[in-house]
Amino acid sequence: MMAISRVIILVTLVAALSGTAVSADVLSQDFESGWTASGTVVFGDYADGTGWEVTDAMIENATPPPFPLPPHTGTFAAWLNDLDSPTTTTLSTPLLSNGVGRLSYWIRDYKSTGHNVWVLERSDDGITYDTPPLLTLTNDSTTWTALTNTLNIYDSVYVRWRKTDDAGGGQLLGIDDISLSIPPAAVGFSDTGTDPATVYVDSPFDIVSTITPYGDVTGLTATSYWRVVSGPWTAVQMTNSGANVWRSATPVPDQAFGTRVHFYVQAWFSGTEAVLPAIDPAGGAGAPYYVDTKQRAYVSGFNSMNVIDDLSASMRQIADYTWEGVAESAGQLVEGEFRFQGEDTNAVPHTWGDNTPPSGVMPLRDTAVEDQDPI
Repeated sequence: MMAISRVIILVTLVAALSGTAVSADVLSQDFESGWTASGTVVFGDYADGTGWEVTDAMIENATPPPFPLPPHTGTFAAWLNDLDSPTTTTLSTPLLSNGVGRLSYWIRDYKSTGHNVWVLERSDDGITYDTPPLLTLTNDSTTWTALTNTLNIYDSVYVRWRKTDDAGGGQLLGIDDISLSIPPAAVGFSDTGTDPATVYVDSPFDIVSTITPYGDVTGLTATSYWRVVSGPWTAVQMTNSGANVWRSATPVPDQAFGTRVHFYVQAWFSGTEAVLPAIDPAGGAGAPYYVDTKQRAYVSGFNSMNVIDDLSASMRQIADYTWEGVAESAGQLVEGEFRFQGEDTNAVPHTWGDNTPPSGVMPLRDTAVEDQDPI
């Protein structure tokens, strides 16, 4: 019986999106330029002209009354509004066409009493944000604190901070000095197994795996490894046969009935923060996949065969197109007759006899003909 797990180490949705695309390896925002509302004390919806936006928020500094709101560095920071009255106060990124790996930023509360709660959310179009959120986070300090959230999203995406709760009247949430990195280069394995899926005795087979690259993967190569029982591992290079389906360049040789063949796959590539090699299954040689060779089913156009009439017996297939049955009468037969009856793969019954009388010399050797008299 074949025992192969099917794994999706990594799942992604790739979509073609319109919008302000950002293709730089690292995107940053320090709120120092481009914000037309810089230095005002009016909460509202503002943008910097490159795709960054805030709703019901301020881009504020330390000097204007009545809000002494010091930034982490420079002159300005973003401040999300108090939630004492119903509001949607957010900060959102441009379209991140390369996805996002780590999201690093500085955070602080305006007041020392209470706290702030916010979520990080993703969107494919910058309008509708997915639920549930990516993360839910809390801060209760008026000291600027560095946070790094690892998202590792590989498709084009918008990300936003949305405040969901706070405690204490007039509690604001400060955000400053944001940096976004592209996600690390990675590959995802799926459908790792054998071709054919069922391995029969004395039939060679290939090791196959769908290896999907993510991020800035380049120079992808793959190798399959197989062994019998506790023997040595044999490494076989794999080739991409199309649609990210990799196949061993040389088949695993045919094996005897019941032989267990262990196997696993490794991939090598270049790219940002690549962790090599990538292995499927994750346990590699220590916990590989395996397949047990099976006896090949005999070829026949029939599901069953029987002897009927004066002699009766169930028959069994012993080779391709060859059936065998042992019929025994209860007593002496005088001019006994018998026919063969079978059911084909469409469940249609058939009966065979012989219109030529047999010689009577045992064993009888002749050709049975469908829908003829008993033998």
